Amino acid sequence: MDKTRSMLKLIDDDIHHWQEQVQQGESNKKTSITDAILTALYFCYLSQFNIDQRQQLLNNWQTNILQKLLPTRSNFNPMDFITDQKGFFLLIYLLLKIKKISF
Repeated sequence: MDKTRSMLKLIDDDIHHWQEQVQQGESNKKTSITDAILTALYFCYLSQFNIDQRQQLLNNWQTNILQKLLPTRSNFNPMDFITDQKGFFLLIYLLLKIKKISF
């Protein structure tokens, strides 16, 4: 009986984890284009600046330009975006799609 309860607890924990992942995925889907644009800008344009200047310019772009046009996330960090394998592949896909390159 104890083994059954512990198994059910593990399954319940997994269900909660995947529900959170689905919610996060839905939220990420809304901001994926903005995330890709900010990440591309960060690495293509901002690499010449120091970290403080990068963060300031990134915040300025996000609040003064992109937020008025596209949905943005408040806690965006390009390093988090590219270190996540799914985020990295999504970035590549979106950049190719923006340039109208098929793969």
